[in-house]
Amino acid sequence: MLPTRVSLQVTAVVAVATDGEVAQEAGEGVGEPLTEVESKPELWLVKDLLRADGAKSISSSKDGRQRWSVTRETESADWKFAGSKEKPDLQKATDLASSLGWVNLVDVVADPAKADTGLDHAIVIRAETFDGISYTLTVGNKAGDNYYVRVAVAGEPRKTRTPAKGEKAEDKAKNDKEFEERRKKLSENVEREKKLERWTYLVAKNGLEPLLRDRQGLMPEKKMSAKKT
Repeated sequence: MLPTRVSLQVTAVVAVATDGEVAQEAGEGVGEPLTEVESKPELWLVKDLLRADGAKSISSSKDGRQRWSVTRETESADWKFAGSKEKPDLQKATDLASSLGWVNLVDVVADPAKADTGLDHAIVIRAETFDGISYTLTVGNKAGDNYYVRVAVAGEPRKTRTPAKGEKAEDKAKNDKEFEERRKKLSENVEREKKLERWTYLVAKNGLEPLLRDRQGLMPEKKMSAKKT
């Protein structure tokens, strides 16, 4: 049975409702509660599961064997295969980072032991960000238009920044302040995301499938040579 009262807040802490779905848990500074919420999960589910922005490296493995690994030196640099001179298709590599930047849940699996999750034989996606955070997505079997997924988050945002080359003294205080504000916000997000490790989720296939490609699927498509007449 769905809860009849849901409270809104700017910074939500993830909690499990009585029927196993994820809802927003009330905290300090909560606004006026909504009443008479109908049986529509989209009204109260916390949709953004995690946001792994600014990926520095992304890898995929299954059964302990690496399927592929891509890296980039800066957020504006092109992706390349780790330990190889080959480069993935630019758009497909961009899709990898985009998929990690907004992983949205559909539902929480109330009793994973009773479901054929396939998480014991899963594809494992690992990402390291430029901020020093690591994310792991364990992707199991497909269930309709979704996949069974578990997540793990580790690390903490870097505490110092590297000044840009030629940074002026008058800009340092401003840049330091912006860095600290961003770090504080990121730390809050990471603490929330670490709480997500307790549950198994259903995540929409559309956002995950770019990450599930094999290495060949990340390669640029070969252009068909024109036939001579």
